[in-house]
Amino acid sequence: MGGLRQRDRFVMESALRAGVPVAVTLAGGYAYRVEDTVTIHCNTVKAAAEALMAAGTEYREPRT
Repeated sequence: MGGLRQRDRFVMESALRAGVPVAVTLAGGYAYRVEDTVTIHCNTVKAAAEALMAAGTEYREPRT
């Protein structure tokens, strides 16, 4: 699972540096145990947040 998180962080950081938008979709089938799939999905979100914070991007509430 650590390799997937490293890959996600690399992709997010690379996209931020290049100014390329990123869309993430989540699906199943990554692991035998549902709990592991949930962990993988959470790690993807964490990797995106870490990349945004490292780039100095501030979180903004979505418009309603």
